[in-house]
Amino acid sequence: MVEKAEEILELEIDDVKPVALGKRARQGLDLDEIKRSLACLPSAPMYERSYMHKDTVSHVLVSHRFEFIFTASTDGFLKFWKKAAVGIEFVKTFRAHLTKISGLALSKNEQRLATICTMEQTMKLFDVSNFDVIHIIKLEFAPSVCEFINKTTSLSPLLAIADAALPKIWIVNSEQSQSEKKTAVVAEMTCHETPVRLIRFNQVYNTVVSTDQSGVIEVWDPDTLELPEDCRLNFEVLSDTDYCELV
Repeated sequence: MVEKAEEILELEIDDVKPVALGKRARQGLDLDEIKRSLACLPSAPMYERSYMHKDTVSHVLVSHRFEFIFTASTDGFLKFWKKAAVGIEFVKTFRAHLTKISGLALSKNEQRLATICTMEQTMKLFDVSNFDVIHIIKLEFAPSVCEFINKTTSLSPLLAIADAALPKIWIVNSEQSQSEKKTAVVAEMTCHETPVRLIRFNQVYNTVVSTDQSGVIEVWDPDTLELPEDCRLNFEVLSDTDYCELV
């Protein structure tokens, strides 16, 4: 395929009559460069699969239950992919936010997917099985990262959202409808001294681990918002561990 294209190209170039060309145009007719470009062209019947976003991919999550893959990019787009027998198949794309998606979280039962945007100060909730938007919450703060902090059996999908400017974590009922008398925020945490940069929930131990920009690590119970007091951990205070080495 490539050799034939080269032969055709040489014949066409030989047949071209000399014309007055500018310096930039003469530089563009580099036969060796054109041949090298042709040699790089794929010649197989199927040679390309495009899983592209239009901008840099910032988040990737996987639902093992539904075999979905979720990817988010810095231009605010969210894409759903389905795992196939060979490779993955595109399902649906959303313009989740107008600017960068700052956080992406999947509930432990894998039924809900949440996105947050710092610039818009919004949270959007998606139904994974039906791949559709089901709820939008306008936040009163700029969110940075988020994580679902309830067990698989929980009926209330609680979302821990960190404040981008303050050392606070807000606990939000992601399906709560907002009104003048009701708010989606159900609790507030101030265990950190600098803004939080990562939150992770361990369902086995029903424990949340959060870290801030100064390197401090906090471990807390999602129900009491305090250090777990039962025997689920093998230490009583954080100073019993080596976490100070990371600060």
